[in-house]
Amino acid sequence: MSKQASGAQVITNSGHDDMIHDAVLDYYGRRLATCSSDRTIKIFEIDGDSQRLTETLKGYATLPFSIPPNPPQ
Repeated sequence: MSKQASGAQVITNSGHDDMIHDAVLDYYGRRLATCSSDRTIKIFEIDGDSQRLTETLKGYATLPFSIPPNPPQ
């Protein structure tokens, strides 16, 4: 993960094979979900300035363009 001049963090190696359409952090800022034109959704665990890919969801018949927010329970 790298920081831009704005202070925003960016995943530099997402593991996606195509353009990312959406990225959503969970309520606590510990997990990030990304969806891409490669028809996958990837889940990352965030710890400070580092991230770790924990799961790749595959097999979508259509392109996932957005991820709904997940409120705390």
